[in-house]
Amino acid sequence: MKTPRIALWLVPLLLVGCLKEVTDDSSPTTDDTQVTTDDTQPPANCTFYADGDGDGYGHPQASLDAPCDAAPNGYVDNDQDCDDADGEVNPDAVEVCDGQDNNCNGTVDDDAPEKPVFFYDGDQDGYGNPDASLQECTAPAGYVDNSEDCDDNNGSTYPGADEVCDGIDNNCDALTDGDDAIDRLSWYSDSDGDNYGRDSTEVLSCVSPGAGYTLTGEDCNDDDNIVNPGQTSFFSEAHSGGDYDYNCDDVEEQEYPDPGGCSLDTFGNCQYTAGYLITNIPACGATATYVRGCDGLCQIQTNNSRRQKCH
Repeated sequence: MKTPRIALWLVPLLLVGCLKEVTDDSSPTTDDTQVTTDDTQPPANCTFYADGDGDGYGHPQASLDAPCDAAPNGYVDNDQDCDDADGEVNPDAVEVCDGQDNNCNGTVDDDAPEKPVFFYDGDQDGYGNPDASLQECTAPAGYVDNSEDCDDNNGSTYPGADEVCDGIDNNCDALTDGDDAIDRLSWYSDSDGDNYGRDSTEVLSCVSPGAGYTLTGEDCNDDDNIVNPGQTSFFSEAHSGGDYDYNCDDVEEQEYPDPGGCSLDTFGNCQYTAGYLITNIPACGATATYVRGCDGLCQIQTNNSRRQKCH
């Protein structure tokens, strides 16, 4: 019996086929081991700022880092305080006039809601113009804290100034040349129209109180227009007041109080002196012998019916 023969060139092919079967028949191996991943992250840090005055705002130059969810005691998460030693100074504060930046906006006393009002004092009399004002914490140059000037172009016009008779309201009391003017004139009622008035009717005023007033007083009889201090005439009869004081000097002055006569001067000239005889000077209104002249021998010529006049 013959043993069958295999061609040598088939050997490699057979080997390849065997190897293929071995490979195909192998089952894949699965590693069931689970890999565990740790997702826990370390906590993030934040920067916190010291809040020394406890107003909720921190000092920009005093900081530390700490976990964001665990702010250190006395620290806050902002750096907006501009004065961490004063709890009333922070971005939420109201600006006031105190010379510091209360609300931390970088400007001192800039927007204080209660700034005082100052008024321009153009004439430098210490009183301001009510129509020229501004609000500042402190008075600017040329401004004052009142608005009481009624004429800011006149340094002599202001409250408290002396009122004078000049046609303007000097003391700003809304009255021009009022009853408080220091140079008011004295006016007198002149009933008889002789330009003299009775002292008892005096009215002080810068202007005339009205018709019938005069600036001259001392009339002793304002019912008789020939009786007044300016009277220079002499009268032989008493006036309506019953006396002879026509010029209101409280004296009944005689026209010829001294005796009349005739005499020669050093040159031999005859000089006449008007008057009554020395032994017969009459009272006011009385009749007496009057020396009316001198004759050629410088002898007295008389008139026996002359009435004495007075004023």
